[in-house]
Amino acid sequence: MARAAGRAGPGLPEPVRRRLQEAAGIGLLAAAVLLVVALGTYFRNDPGWTHVGGDGSVVNAGGRTGAWLADVLFALFGYAAWAFPLLLALRGWQLLRHLPAPVMSTGQRWLRGGALVVLLLALCALLAIHFKVPQLAGEGIAPALRETLPETAGGILGANIGRAALQAFNLLGSTLVLLALVLAAV
Repeated sequence: MARAAGRAGPGLPEPVRRRLQEAAGIGLLAAAVLLVVALGTYFRNDPGWTHVGGDGSVVNAGGRTGAWLADVLFALFGYAAWAFPLLLALRGWQLLRHLPAPVMSTGQRWLRGGALVVLLLALCALLAIHFKVPQLAGEGIAPALRETLPETAGGILGANIGRAALQAFNLLGSTLVLLALVLAAV
């Protein structure tokens, strides 16, 4: 218990430490909701990381910040960007409910962090290999507006890792290796 109190602030009384932990949990849950809103209302032609807007109007419900954030996440990770609000919400819920964090050594923390990175990258590569970005159908829609994501279904990272995996293992081998990495990381 002393170690957990030391992380929140040395010498803080228990009620203050708990309120600060709850505030952090509420903040993370709010950030997760805002990120879901930003990702859910993503519009490719909003000004962002991969596109400079012309007239300055923003369609994204998260405003310019939401448009930029959604653009970066979708461009880098593709559909795996939806994992980020989930991770924020899970951590926020843990803090809000005062669920004890597992006691881990520094090596175990690095291993867990590395496993999360491997999981995200392998998931992005699988998405890039097996799924295409859907095209919006309809008359009068400009070709630039038809794509719903700025890159592949796995984003820039998934496209590059997926391409390398396909060159090394072909489709079946790539799928098996990437699925093994996803399962090992979980």
